[in-house]
Amino acid sequence: MANVTNTFIKSKMNKDLDDRLLSNGEYRDAQNVNISRSEGDDVGALENVLGNKLLTSFANQSLRAEVIGYLADDGGNFLYVFTTNYTDTSSDELSNSAPYGAVCKILKVALQEFNASIPPLVLAEGRFLNFSKTHPIYGISLIEDLLFWTDDRNQPRKINVVTAAQLSQKALNEDAISVAKYYPFKIPYLYEEVSISVLTGQTFGPERFEVTLASAAVLRAGDILKVPYQNLGGTNGSTEIFYPIQVKEVKYTGFVGGTAGFTVNVLPSPDIRGTTVTFLRPSGKRVTPRYLPEFNSGQFVSQSSALDASGNNTLVLKAWWSIGNLVGDNAKLIGNFNNSTDILTTSSQIPGPSSSPTVLEGQARIKINQIISPAPDVDDILAFRQPNPEYTDTWPGDADLLSDKFVRFAYRFKFDDGEYSLISPFTQPAFIPKQDGYFNTFVKQKNIIPGVTTNVDSYRSDLETTQASTIVSFFENKVQDVLIHIPTEFPVNTLNDKLNVLEIDILYKESDGLAIQVLETISVTDSSISSNSSSVIEYRYQSRKPFKTLPGNEISRVFDKVPIRAKSLSVTGGRVIYGNFLNKHTPPENLNFGVSISDKSRPADGSNPGTVGDISNLNFSTIAYPNHTVKQNRNYQVGIVLSDRYGRQSDVILSSIKNFEFKQVNGTEVFGGSSIYHPYKEAGATYEDLGNGTNDFGKQGDVINGESAMPFSWFGDSIKICFIDKIPETVSYAEGYPGLYKSGEYTAETTGVVTNNSIPLAASNYLPYIEIGDVVSFPDQENLSPAVIIGITGGAEFGQTLALSKDVNLAENEEINISGTENKLGWYSYKVVVQQQKQEYYNAYLPLIVNDVPGGIDSNSVTQAYTTLISDNINKIPPDLGEVQPEQTQFRTSDELLYPRVLTSNFSLSYVQADSPIVGDTADIYVQGAYGFQASLGLEYFVIDTIGKTTDLGVNTNDLAASPPEVITTAPGIYDAKSNPPVGRISTFSTQAGYSSFSSLSNYPLPSPVLTSTPRLTGLSQAISILEVDPPMSRLEIFWETSTTGLVEELNNAIDAGVSTVEVLPSPPTGG
Repeated sequence: MANVTNTFIKSKMNKDLDDRLLSNGEYRDAQNVNISRSEGDDVGALENVLGNKLLTSFANQSLRAEVIGYLADDGGNFLYVFTTNYTDTSSDELSNSAPYGAVCKILKVALQEFNASIPPLVLAEGRFLNFSKTHPIYGISLIEDLLFWTDDRNQPRKINVVTAAQLSQKALNEDAISVAKYYPFKIPYLYEEVSISVLTGQTFGPERFEVTLASAAVLRAGDILKVPYQNLGGTNGSTEIFYPIQVKEVKYTGFVGGTAGFTVNVLPSPDIRGTTVTFLRPSGKRVTPRYLPEFNSGQFVSQSSALDASGNNTLVLKAWWSIGNLVGDNAKLIGNFNNSTDILTTSSQIPGPSSSPTVLEGQARIKINQIISPAPDVDDILAFRQPNPEYTDTWPGDADLLSDKFVRFAYRFKFDDGEYSLISPFTQPAFIPKQDGYFNTFVKQKNIIPGVTTNVDSYRSDLETTQASTIVSFFENKVQDVLIHIPTEFPVNTLNDKLNVLEIDILYKESDGLAIQVLETISVTDSSISSNSSSVIEYRYQSRKPFKTLPGNEISRVFDKVPIRAKSLSVTGGRVIYGNFLNKHTPPENLNFGVSISDKSRPADGSNPGTVGDISNLNFSTIAYPNHTVKQNRNYQVGIVLSDRYGRQSDVILSSIKNFEFKQVNGTEVFGGSSIYHPYKEAGATYEDLGNGTNDFGKQGDVINGESAMPFSWFGDSIKICFIDKIPETVSYAEGYPGLYKSGEYTAETTGVVTNNSIPLAASNYLPYIEIGDVVSFPDQENLSPAVIIGITGGAEFGQTLALSKDVNLAENEEINISGTENKLGWYSYKVVVQQQKQEYYNAYLPLIVNDVPGGIDSNSVTQAYTTLISDNINKIPPDLGEVQPEQTQFRTSDELLYPRVLTSNFSLSYVQADSPIVGDTADIYVQGAYGFQASLGLEYFVIDTIGKTTDLGVNTNDLAASPPEVITTAPGIYDAKSNPPVGRISTFSTQAGYSSFSSLSNYPLPSPVLTSTPRLTGLSQAISILEVDPPMSRLEIFWETSTTGLVEELNNAIDAGVSTVEVLPSPPTGG
């Protein structure tokens, strides 16, 4: 309201003239004024004096309290009053919160002639205000409709004086009045659930269990059972599972009891017959194209001579691979035949003779909708493209938007006062590589092996493509559609009532950008919010571009700069300024925990599953992020950041320093301090044992009991944390430690009928905070006065019984309210942060590395090798051109360290010749088994010391006499050697890098009849080697936020319920 100020310098009352004729300095009437009669220069001045008119009175308002602060709003003619009857008697006058029944009120009083029938308006009341007579409130300001105050006892607060009275007192709480806003600490998750009934089952050894399900239309290969670490009850008893149970294959098996049957091949083998189970899968999906790039293949046997009455042709195949996966009406036949042919249904599987039922041998009958013409020859290879199970023909998104992006998601709240919360923690990148990261071996092109004909189109394998281009073309994001699940602390449709939330922003961030963008803003009036009684918001992202970018000051806002306590408050220029304040909590000096790195799919202790490192009893990163892992050959430092409910964060807290490692009792995994080195994993540790007693590692082509020996059970690694002690409630070494969060208000239900003073309660997380002296009230019985807790029996894990100060009559499941000690600014949530200073790195995808140097005459061939450097590899491993001569053809490199990750296995050779060989014909030797396997060289690294053309390094020689002149390859195995490409000479110091180049084939026996003594070598096209280029080290010691967050309360409860630890002392030295 506008104020008019006049200065009556004449101090003269003039009643003779009309009001409109009064001169400046005169007045007509005055009340409660006095004319100064002093001898000073203010003589004659008009002064205010107290009147005798009563404007307001609290005498009849039954306040039972004292005024500890007030603010007069002259413009609005109101008085704002803070009252309480509570006195904190603790030594610091801060430690005790206002108890149940304490009077704490904020009143709005109209400054008008007193009317006893108009009481002051109560803006807020309740013990949550936590006023005390020991702390008068001096810092009070009104900015438009917002009343700010601070009392040096509680955190700074504010209230809207217009809307507060319209809210129910239940909606007014600390979250509603705090200047610092509620921090949404829960991270979105990117997985979803599928429940299904199990009908029958059969075990095939420890590696395979097949179950027949009521329906598998919603089940996918790769789905993981939700409870992999618990005992699963079934008709055959229970089985304790220590590994993730993953669906490996889904096959149609006809009808079982009138229900479509599907066989699910799971690893390992639980007995889950007769149960309903829930599987989990990533919520990131590839919804286009209609067909996947993967193939299934089989050899043609026969087909029907004509379509049957249903219009089907029964195609009989010898199954090479999983022909049984061709289920439904969308599988597409490809090859030199009718490209539009669709598979209608798979009628049956005909198993062939086999010692192991895990190998699909024999024949398979497939029904297709037309006759293949011209008919294939017997044993011709037919390939089938699998349908995309997630295909959606009406999907509206941009199919290629995320293909080259690593995108993360988060959210934030907008409150009713127009302010925003802090941004929640981000997810990990929603990235799953195409083909799930596997190199596929497609059907080979025609006549690649002399004498063998295949009637299929020409398809190159991924190994060949990568070798030729040095680029892994399929390493793009296959995720197009993401169902984002946002967990909330309260039911979604109560967010407005509980936290005064008006909108939820869904946020998006790309890994190589600084901008945080908004995908969509969802109002709480939207049906997805207002009708959602669960505690999870679901948002489907369909590869659409964000519609706005957050300003820079909101991106860098990681906490609110609101003090914990402040004595004074002032307003200037529309800004609130606090003085004499405490700005942060004192964190613990350290926490007693250890760190380890192991398979992310397993609990830290196999004998005590689910008790370490994963409070939820399941490592959901295995599901949500199936291809994510912890980078090897890196140093990590792991810390904990604690936060109060309003986002004030501690510094990074490291583990306490110990002289020993430790492990859980009966456990196997060893934990050290905050800093840990993660070495390269030995190949034998990730691949299955071949069962031959040699502990060999597997490579592509090896089998175990008929199954591939590739590492199906390795889901990547994760960092695990084992806590020995809880987050402490108090510390003795410093002031300002906030303790742990306690809401002070708990709602419970009785577990039985109550007719006396004993109330049974079920187990719950809040039970540890209930104390003798807390007050119990009964909201369903208005005439029943509160009672005091005088005794507690039982434990939080199994439930408690409360003894009250009086007898009560309560029904079973009747609600009661418990009011106890509050600590609203204690540590509320935690998150794990990690420091790792090695930056982006390159993988060099190389052709075969050949050990033999030219002519095989160099004695250093064990520690020297050669490989072709083409395409992008010449940039990843560049020559040093700093000091060169004009005619120089060989160059040193820039000292890049190369760590071998994949090398090429040894070869087996076979001769392929014409059907009617003639003595003297040239035979081709076809190299088989030239596949990559995981290198097992520890920290051994390579250095390419010289780069030059093949002819300059002596790998090839120039035959200038030939017409036309040609390059003669003296070291077969060097990729594309005849084009004279750049070649790098590798120094391996102590370990052989590659394999023999077979420069002399005379040592290999020739078939009969002998064709020639100089056969040609072919078939090396799939050999590939992968070296990791050592990345640069960053000098910025930054801890990066992870996607591991949670409540301190839940963490402490898990630590209490966990297994004890024991020291792991170092082994004594050996030797003399």
